[in-house]
Amino acid sequence: MDDKRRYYSLDALRGSMMMLGIVRHGSQWYISEPSGGLPVPTDPSTAYVFDVIVHFIRSFRMPLFIVLAGFFTFLLDSYANCDDDCMIAAAV
Repeated sequence: MDDKRRYYSLDALRGSMMMLGIVRHGSQWYISEPSGGLPVPTDPSTAYVFDVIVHFIRSFRMPLFIVLAGFFTFLLDSYANCDDDCMIAAAV
């Protein structure tokens, strides 16, 4: 692949998802109904708006990261222009 341009829009999307991660983890302390599983420490002053924020961001942030990671892995593989063993060696 001769086209080695940088995808600035995807860099901006990845950066935006990182910032939303900060918002999500900051809001997690103020949720009114923690989900089951591990106990989550919460602040006594809670609000349902933080539940909405946490669940909304959680619904798409990590799946989007996985899709972006797959896309960038594909680009890395196409830029390296090597056989299948190249990516296995890079992963190890």
